[in-house]
Amino acid sequence: MPIKIQHRNEALRRLVFFVSCLMTVSSVLAKDHIFFRQTSFADTQSLPVIAVFKKWDVTLGDGDYSQTYNQAEIGWHWKSFEVSLLHRLDFVAQYSNETIQFIQQTKKSDAVLNTQNYNLDLNVFFARSNGLRFAYKNKATHLGINYHIGVSLLQALFLIDGKLTGQAVYHSEQDYSFDFSVDYYYSKDYLFSRQINKPSGYGITTDIRLSKQFSERIEVQLSLIDLFGVIRWENTPRTQANADSSKKMFDDQGRQKFEPVLKGIEKSETFLQTLPRRISLDVLYQVHPRLKVLFEWFKTDVRNYFPVGLAFSLNSNVSATPSPVLKFEHEPFVRFWRLGIETQQLSVSLLFDKLTPHKIHTAGGTFSIKIPI
Repeated sequence: MPIKIQHRNEALRRLVFFVSCLMTVSSVLAKDHIFFRQTSFADTQSLPVIAVFKKWDVTLGDGDYSQTYNQAEIGWHWKSFEVSLLHRLDFVAQYSNETIQFIQQTKKSDAVLNTQNYNLDLNVFFARSNGLRFAYKNKATHLGINYHIGVSLLQALFLIDGKLTGQAVYHSEQDYSFDFSVDYYYSKDYLFSRQINKPSGYGITTDIRLSKQFSERIEVQLSLIDLFGVIRWENTPRTQANADSSKKMFDDQGRQKFEPVLKGIEKSETFLQTLPRRISLDVLYQVHPRLKVLFEWFKTDVRNYFPVGLAFSLNSNVSATPSPVLKFEHEPFVRFWRLGIETQQLSVSLLFDKLTPHKIHTAGGTFSIKIPI
């Protein structure tokens, strides 16, 4: 416990030192501010989001993917430049519905396997990292395009990346067999409990944001997130193997434990991990000086989203200081809502698909604040 507290205190001292440096430098310069930005998005159609906390003791739904993207930044903006510290966590999993059912049954102590056969198919990407981000924004006057280009240098902390395929067969209420092949890289071996030294990784990623006012009424915005993003891992543990239940173990209640027998190769090597790319295209149409209609297309590796909504200015004098803007959006296919408010210094939004916490499958939010110096 003293070691953990010491590490937390050290992290807090570094953060305070960084903010102090930002404020000191900012006080010398003009037209600048420090900022904090945080974005989160999670969509898991087979599991409610609360499964993260309840450890699989949830009702499963239909779906074949889970994903979450999270990033927090604290930094300094000066003229057209930004520099910031960031922390990010990205996770994408694709699977057959039978795979997620089987995993739940082996995790829950009171579960009963309820189908005869399970076809196992699982692909997982996970990466957590800290980083330093540099950004530049300006306007290409001859094209009428505003652009924002960011480059992040990453120090990677944790990874899981690979795939599993196979079959499991139910024999009785407390007995099953399985046979699967797996090929994956990891910082922790969740399948075979291999004792390893955690790998180290460094990477780079870029993002581009463009916007153009095509007419008095129409504005288009394009965001390319992780357009080119890779992490190079050194001494990365890798397992390429077949595994089965030829040696069965049972707990005190007579339930079979998930104890796979490994037949294959365990090694460590260099691994180049590619970050999943995301694209967002927004079209804003001005129907009234205080009202805009919003159309968005947002694409990830596993899903397309099509939110539509309204943006309403709270200030009747739109030519004055930028007015607070309320936003209301709805995605008709995944069926989530997004509510937000934006001011010159503050932006907050909340995304959800259900009001009942244990039924939420899609959730997220953003928070951004600027502190002028």
